[in-house]
Amino acid sequence: MERDHKNYYAITREMDGKMKRWKRDVIYSIVLIVFCAVMWVTANGFEQKLVKIELAKPTAYAHLWIGLLGILAVIQLIRALVKRPDEEMPRIFTPLMMITIGILVFYVVTIRQLGFFLNTFLLLAVLLISYSAAMGKITWKEKKKVAVQILFYLAVGLIITIVVQYIFTELLGANLPDGVLFQ
Repeated sequence: MERDHKNYYAITREMDGKMKRWKRDVIYSIVLIVFCAVMWVTANGFEQKLVKIELAKPTAYAHLWIGLLGILAVIQLIRALVKRPDEEMPRIFTPLMMITIGILVFYVVTIRQLGFFLNTFLLLAVLLISYSAAMGKITWKEKKKVAVQILFYLAVGLIITIVVQYIFTELLGANLPDGVLFQ
């Protein structure tokens, strides 16, 4: 089935139907709280060589933002359960969101095995290509153009990965996972 990619967001809203706002907010809140709990524990493993002051280390910074997000998620959960807003909202899970969640879960689960470089490149490649396709930036009818456009997004993902790795390893002194494939 071929879709009009210019209207992707309108199509997914129609396709997904509606749900009550309070139910959607409860689902979002629970997902965010679980995410924050997992990330809080994961952040304890951040290592770096340069900073000696505890409050300036990456773990403290990560805990600050994760904690703030967790607090906001709890506030949203309480508000949703107390006020129970009745308005109809678009459903949460669109195909693009499922791709995003899937690749992020894959990233978190395989970062130690595949390493930062390969895993980040794969994450960026999938997300760039998926979102570009959803926005109609990829011309599916012409195979040559599709190949060039996909190669372009792969190159962008590779450049971003190289720059981010350089910043974290060389400028910030962070140890990024190498992965078992490259040891």
